[in-house]
Amino acid sequence: MGDTRAGAGDTRPGAGEKRTSATGRRPGAADKRADVKRTGTARTDGRGRRIGAGGVGAIPGSSGGNRTPRAPERRTGDEDAPVADESHDKDDRNEEAPRTGEEPTARADERSPATGSPATGSPATGSPATGSADTTRETTARPARPRPVRPAPHFLRRRRIALLVVVLVLLGGLAGGVAFLLYGSGLADVETVTVEGALTVPQEQVLAAAAIPAGGPLAGVDTSGAEQRVAALPAVASVTVGRDWPHTVVVTVVERVAVALADTSRGLMLVDGTGMAYQQAPEVPPVLPHLNVSITGSIEPGDVQTTAGLGVLAALPDAVRSQVLTITVIAPAATGGLPTVELVLSDDRRVVWGSAENSQRKAAVLTALLTEKGSVFDVASPDLPTIRR
Repeated sequence: MGDTRAGAGDTRPGAGEKRTSATGRRPGAADKRADVKRTGTARTDGRGRRIGAGGVGAIPGSSGGNRTPRAPERRTGDEDAPVADESHDKDDRNEEAPRTGEEPTARADERSPATGSPATGSPATGSPATGSADTTRETTARPARPRPVRPAPHFLRRRRIALLVVVLVLLGGLAGGVAFLLYGSGLADVETVTVEGALTVPQEQVLAAAAIPAGGPLAGVDTSGAEQRVAALPAVASVTVGRDWPHTVVVTVVERVAVALADTSRGLMLVDGTGMAYQQAPEVPPVLPHLNVSITGSIEPGDVQTTAGLGVLAALPDAVRSQVLTITVIAPAATGGLPTVELVLSDDRRVVWGSAENSQRKAAVLTALLTEKGSVFDVASPDLPTIRR
């Protein structure tokens, strides 16, 4: 009873005998499955389930039912070792998981439907599979990434409205702060009004016309109104009123330039290039040509006679213009056409100009003729000029 019979080539124990391993321990489930694998016989448990090399499998017609395939255990350095029992596998996995700190992996084997052993080319023997059917896949469990949740449309509308209100409030506060700095703080008030470009027009006259009060906010100065008031001065051709921050208003004046003298109802007047008789000539008048028009004309901008006489004067070069003493314009009613112009030069010379047409061509011809001696120079027909001595 205490004997253990183990032949050199026989690994099967006799009936009623107990087997021991070389170490003196009783054989376990792994040893039994190794015996079954070597002998090719299958055993069943009390519930009609077959116990083979791959574990417990359901026998058709028995009460075992279906079973879940389990992952075979492979030990390091022993690839031919039998697979451990399912319960032992579960215990081993439960013990190894906390020890190694690794996530559990799911393994699945494809089993042969006939024997419950790993699928092979020969289901009758239940040997391990050698083809492509014996594949083991491992998948690592990863937490699913949460999908972004879009806010509701009404929430978006409310957020936009709130943002718009905040922006408007900020802009209103900024505008109020700027207005206070410019108008209420006194940091940008008018302290000085300067006049630039006034040579013949008195600066006091320009300042009185501008009427810009000192001490008021610089941003509140009515520059357009000041420009209109200063431009109304006869001797002012144009004016610009601007701000020089933080305390100065600058009035820039462009004065009229006299090009001729003319007798009017107001006396001897200075006439600019536009025909404006803007100012009385001083007691000692400047050396300027004297513009004479007929009784039907008047010295003012837009008058035909005034425009013709001043046009001829403007076409002359400076060397010839300085010799002109008088410009006489004859009304068109007397000639039956355009106004005609005659010039009186120094040294008692006279120029018959004719109409104001082709004034540039006539001026060039006259310049050449004046190099000759003569008393009358006729350039009314610039292609056929004449000199009378």
